[in-house]
Amino acid sequence: MEMELSDHDFYAYLDEDTEDVAIVYRQKDDRGYGLIECRAAL
Repeated sequence: MEMELSDHDFYAYLDEDTEDVAIVYRQKDDRGYGLIECRAAL
């Protein structure tokens, strides 16, 4: 994964399907990755 090759701990992006912001992040102690999905309030 590209994040493993950089010193970034998270990336924010716009989900093309839902048009919501999402954040993928590296968990501490090498426990893997997490995902935060931010849904727009209507």
